[in-house]
Amino acid sequence: MPLKTVESQDIQAIHGLRSRLIKERTALGNQIRGLLAERGIVIVQGITKLRKRLPTIVEDLENKLTPLSREVMRELYEELIALDERIARADGMVQRVFTQSAACQKLAQVEGIGLRPPFV
Repeated sequence: MPLKTVESQDIQAIHGLRSRLIKERTALGNQIRGLLAERGIVIVQGITKLRKRLPTIVEDLENKLTPLSREVMRELYEELIALDERIARADGMVQRVFTQSAACQKLAQVEGIGLRPPFV
């Protein structure tokens, strides 16, 4: 079995990083949804919907969140945004490798292969 090139090891590391960050963000989103559901506040699936609704929910003084639970939700929201930023940086690394790699450019000529828009 041939050894991986340094370039392929780097590419694999970037994809591993991005994949792990996305899993962390998904788990965090599920945790936030679960905590809110216990208070009777339901947010449909989808990280975009969660990201959009959570600040409004935290600021709504008419819902069943206590001051402490609002503080927790703010912390979790900040963590969510930080993960989004880290994922965006990983996406940038993928983009950079893609544009600088002759092998990637060759593969991109095949229909259906190439960079996809970032998953948000």
